[in-house]
Amino acid sequence: MSTQVILHERIFNAPIVKVWNAISDVSEMRNWYFDIEEMKLTIGAKFKFIAGESDDKLYQHNCEITDIDVLNKLSYNWCYDGHPGVSNVTFELSEIENKTLLKFKHIGIDNFPKDNPDFAFDNFVEGWYYIIHIALKDYLEKPNKSTITVETTVNASIQKVWQYWNEPEHITQWYFASNTWHAPFAANDLRVGGKFKTTMAAKDVSYSFDFEGIYSHIIHYQLIEYIINDGRSVKIIFTSEGDKTHVSETFETEDVYPLEVQKDGWQTIINNFRIHVESN
Repeated sequence: MSTQVILHERIFNAPIVKVWNAISDVSEMRNWYFDIEEMKLTIGAKFKFIAGESDDKLYQHNCEITDIDVLNKLSYNWCYDGHPGVSNVTFELSEIENKTLLKFKHIGIDNFPKDNPDFAFDNFVEGWYYIIHIALKDYLEKPNKSTITVETTVNASIQKVWQYWNEPEHITQWYFASNTWHAPFAANDLRVGGKFKTTMAAKDVSYSFDFEGIYSHIIHYQLIEYIINDGRSVKIIFTSEGDKTHVSETFETEDVYPLEVQKDGWQTIINNFRIHVESN
């Protein structure tokens, strides 16, 4: 029985039809996946492609479709020409507010020859991470906005930093860009597909707004990615540095405020976060 399983979940800022076409239409797959010669969307259909780490380590991949539910699921067996072992790859899609949740699974990797380092489990882990979270994301979302990065180093452990970044009772203590504002409310469902909302308001009650979005990718204690309700993407990287933690936040800019104003606002918020963590 196979025990090695690779699982990935990600929200793409794209409708389900667009994501389905990207994973099932050969003319699109060649742009981000592999150079597949031909693939018919019928159960039992076979397709193949050649790929490997380098030109001197190329393998013919032989695949056979095992399950299709248009717009929802595509599964196929995955093996290597001239080598024993069969595995299975599954893409499952579901629609979330004109965005798409992908659940990916690759099982049976331990069926491949264990004496060949090219079939090591870690190689598959690294490869699929790149394919799902970088290649497919960039193809579907085609980022064309400029980005800004703000960062800070917090004198606290990664565990404490993660807790204070994500728990609503802490978010309300630091998520504001000016000392004349505050954050009277925060809700946070930290999971892929989960939503968050933070209310930011002027202390004189003259104005308030809700900052909302949906989580697209999470690696606990390492990475958070989300899509703001206006469609912009944000990526936060947490790096443990002994007793300290470095936090780097990259966001796509908007068109209303000058870039320097946007950077100052986000930097103030992350500075507030550092102060709150180190003061408690």
